[in-house]
Amino acid sequence: PKHNGKPSPQIKKLKSTGWNIRTTTILDDDFPPSVLCTPLAPTIQQSVSLHEDEAGLNDVIISTTGHNRVRYADFLSRDVLITSNSASHESFSLPVVDSSSKEASSSPSCHVAGRSILSGEMLWRRNVCSSTSKSCPRMSDDTARHVTASSNHKTNGGVYTLDDMGVLRKWSSSSGGLEFDTQIPGYDGGDGCGSDKKVIVLDDLTGPLLAVVEDRKDGEGVSFHSVTDGQAIPVNNNDDGDKMVLYSNELLSMAKVKSSKHDIARIMDITIVSPAVIKVVIGAIDKETLVLKLGGVVQYNLQTKSVDSAWKLSTLSTSNTPFIVTGVKLTKNVMVGLSINHDQIIALRLNSATNSAATELSASSIFHDTNVQIIDLEKESDHLMKVKGSNGIIAILSLPSLTLLGHGMGVCLHDSKPLIIDAVNNHQDDTFALQLKYNNNDHSILLPQNTNTAPSLNGDITSVFLSCQDDHVIKANYINALFTTTGGTSIMTRISYPAFAKSLTVQWIAEESLAAVSSTTFLDIDTANTDTSQDEHIDVFPSFVERLAMQAQATKEFAASASSLFGLLDHSSSSSSESSETVAARDLNFGFAKIAVLLSKPTLDTSSRLFGLDTRNQLRTKWTSMLPPNANSHAVLRTVGGGGHYSHDLMVVSETHNNNVQWRCINGVNGHVLSKGTVSHTSTVAQVMSFKSVIATGGCHEHALLLYKDGTLNYLPQDHSTKRTLHHLIQSKAGGLYMHSIDKVSGIIQSFQIQSSNSYTTDFTADLVGEMTFHPDREKIVNVVYPNRDEVVQSPAAILGDDSLLLKYLNPHIAVVVTKATKSYLETLEQQQSNGNQYVNVLSGGGTSSANNKKKPLGATPSSLTKDSLDASATPLPSTTTAAIPSLFINIIDTVSAKILYRISHSTFTSTSSTALQLNPVIPLTITENWIIYSCYNTKTKRTELSTLTLHEGMIDKHGITMFHSPQQETTFTSFTTKKPIVLHKTFNFAKEITSLGVTNTKGGISSKWILLGLGSGSLAALDRRMLDPRRPSGEPKQAEKMEGLIKYAPIIPLVPQLTPSYHLYLENIHHISSIATMLESQSYVLSYGGPDIFLTILQPSKGFDLLPDSFNRILLSLGVLGLIVLFMVIKRMGSDKSVKITWS
Repeated sequence: PKHNGKPSPQIKKLKSTGWNIRTTTILDDDFPPSVLCTPLAPTIQQSVSLHEDEAGLNDVIISTTGHNRVRYADFLSRDVLITSNSASHESFSLPVVDSSSKEASSSPSCHVAGRSILSGEMLWRRNVCSSTSKSCPRMSDDTARHVTASSNHKTNGGVYTLDDMGVLRKWSSSSGGLEFDTQIPGYDGGDGCGSDKKVIVLDDLTGPLLAVVEDRKDGEGVSFHSVTDGQAIPVNNNDDGDKMVLYSNELLSMAKVKSSKHDIARIMDITIVSPAVIKVVIGAIDKETLVLKLGGVVQYNLQTKSVDSAWKLSTLSTSNTPFIVTGVKLTKNVMVGLSINHDQIIALRLNSATNSAATELSASSIFHDTNVQIIDLEKESDHLMKVKGSNGIIAILSLPSLTLLGHGMGVCLHDSKPLIIDAVNNHQDDTFALQLKYNNNDHSILLPQNTNTAPSLNGDITSVFLSCQDDHVIKANYINALFTTTGGTSIMTRISYPAFAKSLTVQWIAEESLAAVSSTTFLDIDTANTDTSQDEHIDVFPSFVERLAMQAQATKEFAASASSLFGLLDHSSSSSSESSETVAARDLNFGFAKIAVLLSKPTLDTSSRLFGLDTRNQLRTKWTSMLPPNANSHAVLRTVGGGGHYSHDLMVVSETHNNNVQWRCINGVNGHVLSKGTVSHTSTVAQVMSFKSVIATGGCHEHALLLYKDGTLNYLPQDHSTKRTLHHLIQSKAGGLYMHSIDKVSGIIQSFQIQSSNSYTTDFTADLVGEMTFHPDREKIVNVVYPNRDEVVQSPAAILGDDSLLLKYLNPHIAVVVTKATKSYLETLEQQQSNGNQYVNVLSGGGTSSANNKKKPLGATPSSLTKDSLDASATPLPSTTTAAIPSLFINIIDTVSAKILYRISHSTFTSTSSTALQLNPVIPLTITENWIIYSCYNTKTKRTELSTLTLHEGMIDKHGITMFHSPQQETTFTSFTTKKPIVLHKTFNFAKEITSLGVTNTKGGISSKWILLGLGSGSLAALDRRMLDPRRPSGEPKQAEKMEGLIKYAPIIPLVPQLTPSYHLYLENIHHISSIATMLESQSYVLSYGGPDIFLTILQPSKGFDLLPDSFNRILLSLGVLGLIVLFMVIKRMGSDKSVKITWS
């Protein structure tokens, strides 16, 4: 029982052991009779209600920078912090992955943002890319598609970006406003897979100058741009006009360096020597080993447009032997090179054409370990260089002497002395401390013991960005330090000056991983009370003293309810003065108190994480959990319909690179790890299935069954209890237990039946029962979508307007496999179509006979042709259009029998379409009941299409079911012999790009369904599902169709502004939309995520039919109840008096 929305302490204990108590009094044979003599308090409870004006108060948006992890940060002022995910301060190397083994992401990060240094508030965020999809087919999912550079110049400062399409832009650091954008000269579009892209800000006394290095149509080149308007500065004059680009081959020739045809000329680095004079280091790189074999230096004057000096770097070693380098960093007068073996660096002064003596330093001298290699160089200033070792340690060196100043992650200068800052990870309590070295004194700043101020690392500290500017000299009385972790957490701290070793303040913490959420699940807090230990002994019945205490507490609560009853009569005042306890109780009673568990995607250098967000507290992070960093994939499992006190258990399965599967069972409410383990495997995991047991294994009730691609099985945890539970599960399935495997690379789909003998000692086996293949040379699997397991189907049939029944095809084992045609296959089909292949004409929807094709060509009819001449013509007019060849396929398959139930094709791109469109055909798709709704782009109509498929078993006439007659129907369903469904299909046009689809989910499935659309314009829209009904008539609806709610078909679906749950908010790149039911049938939680913004709202598809209206008359209800009570007492007294009179008479 609950009193005022709060369970009594004893009931909390009962719930924690799995009992579901629904009575207020428990009696058994040993119940003390004396308790019956105890004065019982009234059991009337204060009613908790939800009013219409209170609905929707939980709407909240979380806006992130969109980086997943900050890789670039710059303090442009005391107020603004610029962040990006560019790989370094000046350039990034494009990581290349095998496009055949890893599916392309639809939108790698393209964001630059500005945050407040003091509060962490995001001031602005801009998408700095020219297209929504990447242009390089080999680009990894998390690769930044842009380069970011910045300048804090007083008059011409700002943020500069260069995207993968060769567009250079400047943004205001304070507001994010676009100041200019220009196409760099000589760029021909390419495939976006060029070499290192660089935007280098060359600052001198006269102001900054931009140098842009990028692959052009004639090779790698550099152009110089004005920081005010972005216009390119001429570098040479020729007969054709001003020349805007210096190419690497030309620069290599200027340095008198001869290279072979197997070498690639690359621009290694650029610096400014004096106003309008720049110095460029170029090299010849071997195509196979990517090693810099030869090098040269060119000093170029942009004002005279001529070479001041140029020379060859013939000898880079003090021992007069070639020093072969694999990387170069350049300051004004010093070049630092990294040896090919990563065991040595060299510093060389570049003051003249005569190469001065070089300074060498070995990795063992830097890190005091002979086994450590140097993996990267990073220029901090013209006098400081950071060297990263393979052991994770970073060394600070002075230039040009290569003197070791110390080890740390960042450095600033104070009074010409270096202040080295390092972070020490404390994995025991998941915090960190700072180590400072200044003036040869080591200091340590420990974080406060208060957990509210000590930040949680969520991974290892990877980098630090410091606020010291102007050659890293400290200008203020403090240092702002931004730390980033492998878990995507950004921690802003402030170190006071001059007492560096005494003061550290955590300014704010930002979770950037929320920009890459891939999946979510919701947990009800009221069914997940974890205050009591699982193993704690619980008495089922309260003692006599406890009963008295419970009755006393109930009496107090009843008195409080009665005293507040008259205060609640005025609804306007009660809404404003409602206590937080009442709101919390209401949220619990009506199912609004939930924990949203979000899983973030892993990247090349960022680990996946789990987030527990509280819906009652504006999606505040209640807990986080780091997942294994070396994992290929993660799966969060929760058995649907488990119920009981353990319905909050989550099983997280991670497949790592070292042929292991790591699992952990997590309490989804507080994030506590209940149990964990590791199992080895020899094959890739194909499918994971969850199941639940009443008996906890190590405190966890959730279990998992793994199916590997080689057909073997494994169960988690590997103990006797799990094995016994799985055995009972298999034996209880009358039709058998099935799992399936989908290989996106080979296109093979296999179905397995899980077998178990009657003995508990034998292992489980998987027998192949079905198999199908999408030919990988012709079609490639893009996506696989399954039905929502949490959805409740209210009725297995739809009642039509004439009272007949349209039976729904409700197969829980269906899946929708989206495939696309390969470019080579499309080229083959297009060639065959041009050659008149009839099979291709039929495939593309064209006619089979040209002799009977008398269609009028598009456009106006020539005046010389009349209708009679057209009819008499034996030869048809040539068609001006060619039927489009299908390139995208929607396949509905049965995962038990591995059979295709239905297949439909669309023409979304051709072999000549843009690379981005071929790589990333955005196909949002959702499944609800027997409806399949998806969206794609039609290349022929140049519009976004929204299509609907409904699956049906058949119809029953309105007289088919009577008292004396019922149709003959099978009582069992099998995927192997049951007939394929009847599919109705209709396609509509939509005015805006659709990036994701979802559907509202309610408790009983009674409310109307809304289709939720994530739009490319940055909003979340809703559509009544009836608008997409494929049964919409082409003509005027008949009376029966009107009674059913069908409206006339219209090809264009309107966007209703009133059905925009996101209002005026801008939600960028919505990739996923999830909906979860509440305890009220009219209310549905909706969460959109996957992009930089996470948005939570509550929708009412059928309005608030179960809510109290604003005009609810509490006074009239109270008077009515009191009147009924008085009337009941009067009638009871009259009846008693009459009974006495009758008895005496």
